Amino acid sequence: MALTVKEICEQIRVDFKRRRITHQIAADKIGTSKQTISNQLSGNKRFSVNMAHKFSDAFGYSLSWLLYGEGEMFIEGRGFFHIDADEKEFYFVGNFEAIMQEGRKLRVAERLLEILNNKIAISAFRAYLEENYEEYEKLRDMLENDYGFNLPQTFYKDAKRAQAYRQMRQYFTDIETKAAKELVIIEQKAADGELIDIDAELSRFRKRLALIKDSYKDKAKEKHPALDINQYITQRDKDDIQDLVPEKYQDQPDTE
Repeated sequence: MALTVKEICEQIRVDFKRRRITHQIAADKIGTSKQTISNQLSGNKRFSVNMAHKFSDAFGYSLSWLLYGEGEMFIEGRGFFHIDADEKEFYFVGNFEAIMQEGRKLRVAERLLEILNNKIAISAFRAYLEENYEEYEKLRDMLENDYGFNLPQTFYKDAKRAQAYRQMRQYFTDIETKAAKELVIIEQKAADGELIDIDAELSRFRKRLALIKDSYKDKAKEKHPALDINQYITQRDKDDIQDLVPEKYQDQPDTE
């Protein structure tokens, strides 16, 4: 299916942003005005043959794609004209076909989102492409809440249960993050030539196991009625858990 003029221009705008090509840079490159570039990329009119040739020669877009929205966006074998962080021009010539394949995947993904007509998903996708990660994460969270992403099916219609499940998942994520940071610290010490205490490494995993035991102690009691919880979860276990749990979760009242 051929792309519309607006779709062609939108993809060029996204590509320009990735390559740090401003409308002024594009205008200087093809010998026209910034306003002409802006008008062309507004998507209100098709490329003329003359303008299509200029865009093709300067930026590597194929003529059939510019004029009719058909075929591949880029001419095979052409390098990428870029502007680097110091605003210097350079050409990137690498595994061109692999780069183009990734571009095709992105265009297919965007088309599928447009077919589904979910405005939030489309906006999240474009925010990510434009490296607006804060906006992307906000929109992604909205989608996860709307669709109960990664939650058991029985949770979908129970908002309170779903929220509790998400909080529990975040809790364990934070625990894992803190444990991982401890390991990074140990690894850095080793890299700096310091002596490593194996017991300290084992202690890290013992704390995590103690937390898992404590989190599911009710299940253990249900399966083994004679179990003495105070013996199952020892004071040492409790101390280890307290040491592992991030501060924001400590000393909070039980909400159950």
